[in-house]
Amino acid sequence: MTKSEFLELSEKYLAGKCTPEEMELLRDYNDRITFQDDNWSAEMGNKDAIHHELRERLAIETNDGQLIKRMNYGWLKAASVILLIVTGGLLFYQSKSGLKKQSIVKSAAMLKLTKPGTQLAVLTLSNGEKIALNTIGEGRINSEQGASIHKGEDGFLVYDLSGAKTNNNNLTDKYNTISTPAGGEYHLMLSDGTNVWLNAGSTLKFPVAFAKNKRVVEITGEGYFEVKKDSRRPFLVNAGLTQVKVLGTHFNVSAYGNDKHITTTLLEGAVQLSTGTYSALLKPGQQGIAMRQNPSISVQEADVESVIAWTKGNFVFNDVNIKDVMKSVARWYNVDVEYEGNVANKKFGGTTSRYSSITELLDNMALTGGIHYKIEGRKVIISN
Repeated sequence: MTKSEFLELSEKYLAGKCTPEEMELLRDYNDRITFQDDNWSAEMGNKDAIHHELRERLAIETNDGQLIKRMNYGWLKAASVILLIVTGGLLFYQSKSGLKKQSIVKSAAMLKLTKPGTQLAVLTLSNGEKIALNTIGEGRINSEQGASIHKGEDGFLVYDLSGAKTNNNNLTDKYNTISTPAGGEYHLMLSDGTNVWLNAGSTLKFPVAFAKNKRVVEITGEGYFEVKKDSRRPFLVNAGLTQVKVLGTHFNVSAYGNDKHITTTLLEGAVQLSTGTYSALLKPGQQGIAMRQNPSISVQEADVESVIAWTKGNFVFNDVNIKDVMKSVARWYNVDVEYEGNVANKKFGGTTSRYSSITELLDNMALTGGIHYKIEGRKVIISN
């Protein structure tokens, strides 16, 4: 049984409409249920007691296969725990809210339109030539003054200077740009050995070869960097008015144009942030937040798991406002989002695969209560 089928059966179960065969499927599936301790809070009640109640209730049915209609508040709370079950990926729970009956609008055309993102990017060479990377096979893409660009077997780009002339300063003036659309992501290795992963809706500008005294790139959107250590040449990332300076480290930069701030999260090593007259030194596990309109930097402890989840193919949200959740969803599934009614105070948490369908993610959110959704073409409408 897939998670989507499980969710549909859960809806029927809560409505008391399961057939005996469906109840048997649900009970069999329930035998493999485990709970994710990391996302369990005291307000959800006693985990073991609720798990026991869930199993007991799933076992109760009348002779005609219909559930006994004894769904008091305690059972309602227990039923909501279904949405925390690990079934190949943790589903969603809503913060500080109960379960409500939801209306979910689906269509075959909608499912085709709202597929998850994939490896999509356009490479723009220094001469203006554009290459759609998803349309070409592996092998050499371009060669310039001995420097070559290869597309590897697993799809990512590699800049190779092994054939370039020593001290060829012309290559430092040759800039390439790689851009991912909404619904795209890409991985490349720069000429110094630095690895960069680009999230959806992002652009990275970089020289074919770096200068002797520094390595400078420019990003909009979001990128995860594993910088090759080189004590003689600091690595500089320009993101709007913010600059990240490192020697060799792992960090994530989020600098989307529709966000009010630029966030740099450090996983390993050390980075120095600067914007205007402000600067800050980050330690591993910290993130620096630079405001766009009022130049300043604040430093706080980071939820590293959720920040880099996208590099591992997941969405991870921990009590995140629905509008911030849907920003990530919109970029990845290439959809527009509209809101009806007051949903500003809704927060959600949980983990799900970025490669699942958008309806699976939205179903998980809707079933936890507090929102409805419908999809019209490429538009997702969220309401109370």
